[in-house]
Amino acid sequence: MSRKPVVPAAVADALTAPKPPAASARAVSVLASDELAEKTIDELTAEILALQIQGNKVLFAIGKRLIAAKEKLSHGDWLPWLESVNIPERLAQRYMQLAREWAANPSILSDLGMSKALALLALPEDTRAEFVAEGHVVNGEEKSVVDMSNAELKAAIRARQAAESELDTVKCRLAESERLRSEAEQDAEKQHGELVRTCQRLELAQKETVDVRELLKSEQAARFAVADELAALKAKPVDVAIEKVADPEAIEAAKQAERASMQFLVDKANTERDVEHANANRIRDDMGRVKAELVKAEKALDDANKAAQEAAKDAQSARQELERVKAEKTPIADKDLSLFSVLFEQTQAAINKMHGIVLKLPTDKQESTRKVLSALADNIRKAAES
Repeated sequence: MSRKPVVPAAVADALTAPKPPAASARAVSVLASDELAEKTIDELTAEILALQIQGNKVLFAIGKRLIAAKEKLSHGDWLPWLESVNIPERLAQRYMQLAREWAANPSILSDLGMSKALALLALPEDTRAEFVAEGHVVNGEEKSVVDMSNAELKAAIRARQAAESELDTVKCRLAESERLRSEAEQDAEKQHGELVRTCQRLELAQKETVDVRELLKSEQAARFAVADELAALKAKPVDVAIEKVADPEAIEAAKQAERASMQFLVDKANTERDVEHANANRIRDDMGRVKAELVKAEKALDDANKAAQEAAKDAQSARQELERVKAEKTPIADKDLSLFSVLFEQTQAAINKMHGIVLKLPTDKQESTRKVLSALADNIRKAAES
């Protein structure tokens, strides 16, 4: 049998004293910590015993005095002292927790009581007062926190936490959609730049082709002129002066030199023509490659635009879902259906992202990745049909 603790004289006086009016109790409840620190352990004991008979209105005051008393007592004296004020250790811990957690708004404790005040600690500190001030729908009826039962309050708190969790999920999906939209816009801008550069190369190649054709025509005209001049020279008879007898060998040597000079010009023109033909062929090949790149760039730009449009749709859908969650006071009752909705949206976002990756891959690798996506689609279809 436990020994009944000895009650100090100050405690006995406090117990026999008349009950203080509400105004004085309220004044005691807002004492500053430094004032409590100046009190003796006997004074704190007497005040705690006096306050316990006043109910919920003094929860904060009791907790503050317990904190002050524990700071004055040695480690081994705490539990025996709690027996002297008839407070179990676990209850004392709750009193002190309420005093710490509700220090910013202690007046709420007088309306709520200990059980509700402890339950509300599950919410973030900056949202508790707002939650208490709001009305909450319970079984189709709007109630205040004061009017709720403890079970109804805990259910409302769980509903608020579930709604905040769903809101966080929607925000994450919205952020992911915005990121995909930004990436699609960047890809579209990059493809547009490539398209502009490709067009510039194509224009330059076309200009070079025109210049080469003009030069080729000029060289051909010069070559034909030289060939005509050589043919005329070959057909022209050799004039022999009557007054002088020319040296036949010198005449033949001159004719050979003239023919060699003309042949050199013809050979040079033919060589230059072959070079220009080769250049023209090279330019045509370059033009073909540039046109192919242009077609590829236009297709990539079109794919990027489509991906940007899909990302924008996903972002809009996520925004609408976010507004819906914000507008609802209670979360979805069916947890399985709520989880299915979240997983569906996450899967849709993942599929869009994978499709964007496929579009960026080289052509030879796109086919295998598309087969993987088709297999995934088949699995989803089988799950839907089963």
